[in-house]
Amino acid sequence: MAVRAVDMGWRGGIAGGAAKGPVRRTHRMRTRHRWTRRAAARALLTLLLAVAAVAAVRSVASAAAPAGPGAVPRPAAIVRVAPGDTLWGIALQHAPADTDPRPWIFRTARLNGLHSAVIVPGQVLRLPPGSR
Repeated sequence: MAVRAVDMGWRGGIAGGAAKGPVRRTHRMRTRHRWTRRAAARALLTLLLAVAAVAAVRSVASAAAPAGPGAVPRPAAIVRVAPGDTLWGIALQHAPADTDPRPWIFRTARLNGLHSAVIVPGQVLRLPPGSR
């Protein structure tokens, strides 16, 4: 019978009569976990941070929700793209005055799911809040 070292433990011998040969392991040894003060403090801190993160997410989500049960969200302004229009030209017309139009273009592209600045005539673009 072949004995594989992976499946069996091995009792090594010392000169003078210690038992030699494979030993079958019939069960796993379970070690008892002792909670130290440091481990308990880490567990408590992790729990508190998780609760704080959930509370922060819920407060942000409630701030983004409409104010009351009957409140209607303000509709986003929309623009239909005309032949020859570019995002830069639309930004110059609708972005807040005296500001750099690049952040407005980025928000508009993200709001409309655009992966590039290519727009086509007839396309409807939703404008970000704060547009003129």
